[in-house]
Amino acid sequence: MVQPLETRLLMARVQGIDVSQWQGTMNWTTAYNAGNRFTFAKATQGTTAVDPQFTTNRTAAKNAGLLIGFYHFATPDNITDANADGRYDDAVAEAEWFYSNAGAYMGTGYLKPVLDLESNPGGLTNTQLSKFANDFCWRMQALSGQDPIIYCNTNYAANVYNSTVNVHDLWIANWNETSYGHPVNGTGNPPSGVWPAGSWDFWQYSADGNGQGAANGAQSSAIDLDVFNGSDINLLKQNFMVGAPDIPTGPSPANGATNVSPLNFLFNWNDSPGATRYDIYLDNMTTPAASNLTSSQWNAGNIPGGAHTWKVVAKPASNDDDTHVSSAVWSFTASSLPLPGVPSGGTPNNVFVISKPVILDWADTPNASTYDIYLGTSPTPTYTNLTASQSPSLNPADGVRLWRVVAKNATGNTNGPQWQYTLDTVAPAANYGAQTPTSGTTFLDFTVTYTDATSGVDFTSLDSSDIYVTGPNSYSQSATLMSLDANANGSTRIATYRIAAPGGTWDMADNGTYTVNQNASQVKDVAGGFRAAGAIGIFTLGLAQPIAYQLGSVLHLDFSATGAAIVLSLSGGTYTASSGAQTLNFSGVTAVVADGTSDADVLQLSNSIPVPLTFANGAAGNDALEVNGGTLAIDSDLGAGAPNLLLKVAGGATVTIDSTQHLRGLHVTGQVNVTAGDEKVIVTRELQIFAPAGRIDLADNDLVIDYDAAGPSPIGAASGGTYSGVAGWIQAGSNGGAWDGASGITTTQGDAAGGLTTLGIGEASGLFGLEPGDTALFGAETVDATSVIVKYTYAGDANLDGFISGDDYSTIDFYVGTSADGYTYGDFNYDGLVSGDDYSTIDFNFSAQGAPL
Repeated sequence: MVQPLETRLLMARVQGIDVSQWQGTMNWTTAYNAGNRFTFAKATQGTTAVDPQFTTNRTAAKNAGLLIGFYHFATPDNITDANADGRYDDAVAEAEWFYSNAGAYMGTGYLKPVLDLESNPGGLTNTQLSKFANDFCWRMQALSGQDPIIYCNTNYAANVYNSTVNVHDLWIANWNETSYGHPVNGTGNPPSGVWPAGSWDFWQYSADGNGQGAANGAQSSAIDLDVFNGSDINLLKQNFMVGAPDIPTGPSPANGATNVSPLNFLFNWNDSPGATRYDIYLDNMTTPAASNLTSSQWNAGNIPGGAHTWKVVAKPASNDDDTHVSSAVWSFTASSLPLPGVPSGGTPNNVFVISKPVILDWADTPNASTYDIYLGTSPTPTYTNLTASQSPSLNPADGVRLWRVVAKNATGNTNGPQWQYTLDTVAPAANYGAQTPTSGTTFLDFTVTYTDATSGVDFTSLDSSDIYVTGPNSYSQSATLMSLDANANGSTRIATYRIAAPGGTWDMADNGTYTVNQNASQVKDVAGGFRAAGAIGIFTLGLAQPIAYQLGSVLHLDFSATGAAIVLSLSGGTYTASSGAQTLNFSGVTAVVADGTSDADVLQLSNSIPVPLTFANGAAGNDALEVNGGTLAIDSDLGAGAPNLLLKVAGGATVTIDSTQHLRGLHVTGQVNVTAGDEKVIVTRELQIFAPAGRIDLADNDLVIDYDAAGPSPIGAASGGTYSGVAGWIQAGSNGGAWDGASGITTTQGDAAGGLTTLGIGEASGLFGLEPGDTALFGAETVDATSVIVKYTYAGDANLDGFISGDDYSTIDFYVGTSADGYTYGDFNYDGLVSGDDYSTIDFNFSAQGAPL
C-alpha cells in the first residue's frame, strides 16, 4: 500500500506501459512523449525462454527517460519438492532462470522485479498457486534482495490465491473501465481479490491500448497500458525504484508559512532514509540553488522579501538520475529585507601592494544579498551581483587605485566609502653612473641612481650591503656606501659607493671588465618591493702604464710609461702629474721619486715643490730635470740615481742645493743657490748660464766642470779686460768685487764682498800637473786633466790649495807685467791683467787670512 485512497482521488495517476516481443522494436522516445514515465518489460518465461526484445528494451527505455523494471512470465506446472527443502522446485528454478538473465537489472536504478502469474498450465490449486508465488518470491529475495511485485488479473489469479500471497505488492490487470471507473484521472479502482480493497500498486487497465500501440511507440497496434496508484512519480520511485531514498518531508519553513525573516535564512527538512546528498531549488524549479548538500539544511544567506517556492531532491550515493526523488513544492512568504548596511573593512586600503593579482575584500555586510564593485572613478560597476564579499582576481596597472562597493538586496542599495591602495609591483630601477678608475688612485667612487616612479625609493634600505663588484683575477669586493644625495625617500635617489683598487692602486695590472652587481633583498621601494640580484652595469679598465703612483706618502714618477716629459705641479696640497693624455692627482705627498729608464727622461716642475726630490733610475739615459717655476730644494745628490742628469733652471725659477751634486749638465736661466757650509761641490760635465738673470750663488762651495776631452776647455780667456767662458761668468758675478752681479757665478759670503775671499778658477791639469789619463783628488772629488775647478778661497790663493803661501807669491811674481791673464796667473780681481792691484790683494789677504779653506 503506497498512498491512502482519499489522497489519491481526482488526481492524474502516473502513466506507464508494459511490453514484450509482441510490440516489436519500441520507439521509446515516442513512448515517453506520449506521457509514459515507467515501463515493465518482459525478460524471461518458464525456465528456458528469454524475450527477444529484452536486451534492446532494457537500454533504450532507460535512455529515453522511462523508469524500467522486468517481469518473468511464470508457467507453474510442477508441485514436487525433490530437494525436500519445503520449496517447489519449479518455482525455484523459474526464479533462478529469471535472475540469471535479468539479475543485473534488479539493483539500483531499476524498478523491482515482477512475477507475472496469468497462466496455470499445471492446474495448481489455490493453495499450491499461492505457495508457488511465495516460493518464487522467497528465492528472488535470496538472489536479488528484492521482493517481487506480483502481476495477476481479476479473472484468474487475483481471485484464486489464498491470503498468504497478499504480503507482496500487487500489479493487477483489469480492462473493464466501464465497471470500475477511469484509471488515469483517479476516479476508478479495480477489484483486488485476496488483497485488501484498494491496495493495488499498478493497474494494467488496457490489454490492447485501444489501438494506440503506435502512438505509444510500439510496432504493433496493441499495447498494454498501465497506471501507478499515485499521482507523484517520486512516490513510485520511493516505493519501487531500487536504491531510491525516501521523499524529503518536514520542510522548515513550513509549507505556507508567512512573515518569515529573510535574514540569514536557513532551510531545513527531515533526513531522507537512503539519501547521501541533496539538491535544493529556490523559486527556479529547473536549476538548483545549491547542489550535493551532505546535510538536510542550507543557509541561503539573506533572501528577498515576498513569496517563495522551494523543493528538495534527495539523492543516494548512486549517480543514476532514476534514483533521485523530489519533495513536493513548498511555499512561504518572507518579510521585507531592511536596507543593507554600509560596506566596511575594505582591504587593501591606504596601503602599498607589491604583487598581482590583487583581490579586493571587505567585511560581510549586514542584510546584503549581492555586491557591485566600482573601480577608479567610473560610474559603471566593473563587477555586479557578486554573492561573496570578495572580488575576482584583478591585474591593474601600477599606481594609486580607487575602489568602492555597493551592497544590494531586494529592498535597495547602500554605497560604501571610497577606498584606495597604491599598487607598486616594479622594484626600483638601478643605473650605474659609468665612472671608471683613475690610474694610480687607490679607490673608485661610483654612483648608482635608483628610480621608482610609483612609491619612491626607500632611502633607509641603502647601505654597504647593496652592491658588490667583480672583475679580473677573481676580484670581488663589497662596495661601501659613502653618501646619498638626500636622506629622504624619493622617486630618484643617487648613492655613491666606493671600492678599493685590487693591488693598492689602479694600474695596468687591473685592466679588464668589471661588473657592478646588485645583492638581492637589499634595495627596496617604499612599498616594500625589493630589487632582485643581478648586474647593474659594467666598466672596462684599459689603463696605460701610469706616469705616477703613490705608495704611502711617496709620489713615484714612472718614466717607463711614456717617452714624453712628465710635468709635476702643486696646487692647494694636490700634486698633479701629467704627460700626454694622462693627468693624475695626488695628495698627502711627503717626497717625490723620479723612477727613470735608460731612455732620455724629462721631468718638468711647474712651480714650487716643497718636498724632497730624488732620482732612482740608476741608468745611463740622458735625463733632464727642468725647473720651470717656483722654488726647488735639493738636499741629496741627484746624480746618485741619475748619473746623466741635466738640471735646467728656467727664468723666474729658483733651485736651492744643499748637497754635493754630480750632473751631466747644468743650465741656468734663473737662480741656483748653494747653501753655505759642508764643503759641497757641484760637479757637472757641462755648464750654461744665460743672461740676463741666470745666476749661480756658490756661497762657500766649489764647482767642477769635467768637460769633454775632445772639446776646448770652457774656462775662458780675457780680451780687452773681459773674460769669456766660466771665468767670464765669475767676472760678471763678482761685479768689480761687490759680488752682487745680476747673472753669472757669484758668492754671497760677506768676506768676498770685503775682498778677503773670492771664487778662484783654474785647470786641474795645471793645478795638479796632470797629463791625459791622470787623476787627482780635489777635496773628496776625483778630477782629471780635462776639469775646470772653481773654488771658494782667499783672494790671492793662485794654486787653489785653500790658503795664501809663498807658492802663490812665486806665481804672481812670475806673471806680473806679462800678457798672462787668468786667476791662477795672478789676476785675483778679474780685470784681465796681472798687476799691482793683484799684489795689493795678495799682500793684504796674506796677513788677514785665517785657516785654509
